Amino acid sequence: MVAKQRPQVLFLILLIFVFVAEFSIMYLLDIIQAKSEMNWPEAYVDAILLTSLCVPFFWYFFMKPLENALNLENIKSHKILEMAAEGIISIDTKGNIQSFNLAAQKIFGYSEAEILGKNVSLLMPPPYRDEHDGHITRYLQTGQAHVIGKTQELQGRRKNGMPFPMEISVTEIKSGGVHIFTAMLRDISEQKLVLQRIEQLAHYDALTHLPNRTLFYDRLGQAIIAAKRSKQSLALLFIDLDGFKQVNDMHGHHVGDLLLVQVAERLRLCVRESDTLARLGGDEFTMILNDTHRRETVAMIANKVVESIAQPFAVEGLFVHVGASIGIACYPDDAPSKGTLLIVADKAMYAAKAAGKGTYRFGIPGDATSAYQVLNREV
Repeated sequence: MVAKQRPQVLFLILLIFVFVAEFSIMYLLDIIQAKSEMNWPEAYVDAILLTSLCVPFFWYFFMKPLENALNLENIKSHKILEMAAEGIISIDTKGNIQSFNLAAQKIFGYSEAEILGKNVSLLMPPPYRDEHDGHITRYLQTGQAHVIGKTQELQGRRKNGMPFPMEISVTEIKSGGVHIFTAMLRDISEQKLVLQRIEQLAHYDALTHLPNRTLFYDRLGQAIIAAKRSKQSLALLFIDLDGFKQVNDMHGHHVGDLLLVQVAERLRLCVRESDTLARLGGDEFTMILNDTHRRETVAMIANKVVESIAQPFAVEGLFVHVGASIGIACYPDDAPSKGTLLIVADKAMYAAKAAGKGTYRFGIPGDATSAYQVLNREV
């Protein structure tokens, strides 16, 4: 709007300048000719006539080329906005949308005709929608910016009502008393999915979708830190399947993999959401039971696991049987650190196997001493 008005404004200013110049020249000529009294009406009319004669000259040789150049720049700017890969949206101080390029139309699903003049909060899910106008008002009153001049990750809302993540940066354009806020944004939904997939591959077992060895070690370390800070206790269960190798050898790896998936499903039913169930690899699983003060409670959970795994599994039309041998180590009673806790639980698991399999054994607190010796030899 400002760009369209500028040639006419400049033309008007130019005519006023010409009129004043011609009027001044006539005044000087009267002084030079030593006229005793100037004919003001005649000078005024002459200045108007001369200014009017200049109109076609100035318009066609000065203003018309300027207007054409400005129009061309506007067309170029519009084309650039339409070809931009990022969504570009401009709003006024009331939050009403003034421009909405093609990329923004594809991202949000609205056509330009549908969205122009509407409040930009239409493109936001709660709670951003309710807060937006307040951010603009506060910025205009105090200069305190919420998103202006920053690149942030926010939530957008498509025409179908679905929210999506977007990266957005906002700039302010001032022209006289007019404020225009322009946002450049891009849909990062696919980027988020890729990152989630990478996270999944890096920290979760591809077969059972349980936390893998890497994430298990991290969770165990964090659980010990939290238990130490709050003076709580936790239990670590090492679970090794009995008879899995025979099933794998007899029926093949495909049946073995399907069996592991079913085992993981049954183990999930034995833990709380606050606990961690992980697959270390092969037929080895672990559980981290947080806030477990009594060994009786841990024993009850371990017994539940043993009984659950002892039930036959239906895999590919076959009924297969496996068992679970479980070693248990409690922090801080059995071991004071992550490394020693792992060794004590591992030794307890082998004790369960030696006791006939399909059972559980608690670690012996004295095993922590030999665990330290093992760790020191490894160092």
